[in-house]
Amino acid sequence: MTLKGLGIPLEILKWLQSYLRDRRAELFFDGETAPFSVPSGVPQGSPLSPILFILFLAPLYKALEPLTGKITIGFADDTNFLAFAKDQEICVKILEKAWEITSQWTLERGM
Repeated sequence: MTLKGLGIPLEILKWLQSYLRDRRAELFFDGETAPFSVPSGVPQGSPLSPILFILFLAPLYKALEPLTGKITIGFADDTNFLAFAKDQEICVKILEKAWEITSQWTLERGM
């Protein structure tokens, strides 16, 4: 849904859906394996994964844009949020509002 909203062509969306569908992993403990399904997330180690993750977060960054006195930086699987103002109380209010927006965004996505 996020990628479609960003205007990614249908052919690429179908390819990505195929790429992310039916993934499995195995845990190995004490000589025994435990296979399991991986229904969400992106494959670790793939060069495509950090790009997909940043694209997934793009709507969150867009939701944070209206806040003044802040900088949002996303890189691979990390996001940094910097608030700046003339006094500490204003910085705290900016951070609280950012937390509110982020919390709502994550709840809407089942995170």
